[in-house]
Amino acid sequence: MKDSYNGEFLYVPSFTFLVLVLMNIQPVVRRLFTRLLAIIPSMIVAVSIGRKGIDSLLVISQVVLSIVLPFITFPLLYLTSSKAIMTAKGCEEEGDAQKEVSFSNHWTVMVIGWAIWIVIVAANVYVLVDLGRGGS
Repeated sequence: MKDSYNGEFLYVPSFTFLVLVLMNIQPVVRRLFTRLLAIIPSMIVAVSIGRKGIDSLLVISQVVLSIVLPFITFPLLYLTSSKAIMTAKGCEEEGDAQKEVSFSNHWTVMVIGWAIWIVIVAANVYVLVDLGRGGS
């Protein structure tokens, strides 16, 4: 779906929020609507299957989040570690000279972030391979 403001693609939750904002719905009603929209799938599972269904839904949601996490954190680490992307030009107080300021991650933050990312990817690969081989 295209955003009418800048032509970028939107995901369904942001599109829903955009529609609710553009419709000038009161904030209380908007919050109630979004909360109900988020809880309806869980309520359907709880009513139709019961406690086992809720437990399974929780485990499945955590597995999906675990698998998606590296795809979300990789661009974050990559972009915030890049001096070319994270450098901005600003004005000095004394004159109009342009001074470049780097907001990129320090090398220690980069090492820690990439190490954590590698551990998460390795754990996901292990779990997926174990699952593919018939593990529990």
